[in-house]
Amino acid sequence: MSPIKQLQAWRGSMRRHAAIALIVILVSGTLASAQGVCDSFGCSDNGPSSNANGSGSASDFECGGDTWTLSGSVLWLARKNFTAEISRLLGDTGFDPIPYDFGYRAGYEIGLDLHLDSERRFATRWFDANWRQVETRQRNLTVGTFSHDSYLQSFEVVHRTQWLNCFNPSLGVRYVEYGESALQNIDLPILDNFAALTVTNSMFGAQFGADGDLWCAESLSIGYFTNLAVFGNYAHLNSARWDIGAGPNTTPTIKDEVGVFLAEIGLNGQVQLTRCLSIRGGYRCLWLDGVVSTRDLDFSGLPNVELRNETAFFHGADLGLELVF
Repeated sequence: MSPIKQLQAWRGSMRRHAAIALIVILVSGTLASAQGVCDSFGCSDNGPSSNANGSGSASDFECGGDTWTLSGSVLWLARKNFTAEISRLLGDTGFDPIPYDFGYRAGYEIGLDLHLDSERRFATRWFDANWRQVETRQRNLTVGTFSHDSYLQSFEVVHRTQWLNCFNPSLGVRYVEYGESALQNIDLPILDNFAALTVTNSMFGAQFGADGDLWCAESLSIGYFTNLAVFGNYAHLNSARWDIGAGPNTTPTIKDEVGVFLAEIGLNGQVQLTRCLSIRGGYRCLWLDGVVSTRDLDFSGLPNVELRNETAFFHGADLGLELVF
C-alpha cells in the first residue's frame, strides 16, 4: 500500500475510532450520572453489583469463603453481514452471487473473579464464537462449492474497583483473535479450479472499562458494562490457488502490523436463585476497527493480494449461571 493510501486509511480509521469512542463514553456517562436514581431503586453498596465482564455477584461476600465468582454463559452472536460475495475468489465464475451469512451462531463465555476485598477484585473472561457457511451451486455440468469459516476469541484480565454503585472502573489487558478462511472449488467435467484464503488477526493491548447497577430489587438487578481498548494487531494472510492448465500458485505469507480499536457495550440482568447462585443474561455490541478480512480481496491477482482494513461489528445475547464461593 502506498504512503498516501496508508495516510488516508489512517485518517479514516481515526475518525471512526473517535465516533465510536464518543458514543460509548456518552452512553457510559449517562448511565453513570444516574447514581441517585440507582440508589433510589435499592442498589446499595451491599446489593448485587455487576463486574467488568457484564456478570454480577449473586451476593457479594455473603457466600462461603466469598473469595471466587465463577460464571458460564451460552452466547448467540451475529456479525453484520458483508456486502461482498462468497463466490468471487476466482473472479467471475459465472455463478449467481452468494452473499456472506454471519447470522446468529452459538458460542460460550467463562468468567472467573478473585475477590481481594469487598471493593476490589481481579476479573478474567474468555469467550469463543464461530461461524460456518457452505454453499453448493450447479450450472450445466459445472458444480461450484463455496465455504467460509470465521471465529472470534477473546481473553482479558482486569482489576476492578467498586467506586460508585453506578460506575465501577476497571483497567487491564486483553487479547483478541479474529480469523477467516474461505475455500472455493469449481468442479468441471474433467478438471477443477481450487482457491483457498486464510486471514488471522492477533490483537493485544490495554483496556479500560466500567460497569454499574441501574435498577435493583430484592433478588433482581439490571446493569450495564462498557469497554474501550487499543490493540497492536499482527495480521497475516495465506492463500493458494490451482488453475486449470497452470498448476498451483501459492502466495507467501503476507504480514501487516496495524493498530486496532475495540469498543464494547452491553446491558445485563441477574436473578438470584439462592444466596450464592444466580442466573444472568443480557445483550452486547462489540466493534473491532482495523481488522483484516477476506472481504473484497481480489484473489484473481495472485500472488499480489493487498491487505485491507475494515470495521467488524458483532452483537448478540447471552444466558448463563453464576456461582459465588
